[in-house]
Amino acid sequence: MINKDANSFLEHARQVHSLAEKLSEDGIAIYEHSYDMLSFGSWLLILGKRKYRVRFIWDGKDGILITAKALIPDSGTIIKWEEMPNEIETDQTGGDIFKSIEAFIKKNFEAQQQNRGDRE
Repeated sequence: MINKDANSFLEHARQVHSLAEKLSEDGIAIYEHSYDMLSFGSWLLILGKRKYRVRFIWDGKDGILITAKALIPDSGTIIKWEEMPNEIETDQTGGDIFKSIEAFIKKNFEAQQQNRGDRE
């Protein structure tokens, strides 16, 4: 029998795995991920490509999603995150927030590529 904590993490892991599969079709990778069950299910997710990334931090206690972006010209660059206006509804539950992140990130990368002509 699986307990509630195990089920919570398994569902989160399934959602992140599904997101990774969908984004990989567009060459977008997960660069970092962490999940903290003991902090109300808070998590961090960094998605992107080598030279441009978007960070999502979910505060599980307060139900707040913080979004930031960073340009990374080379591997020696210290990453400086710039907060972005959050266009994602945070009152969503379960996989809905990950579907919204998928749509947001794809839209954001399309705009970034058009602005910079950067396909990497």
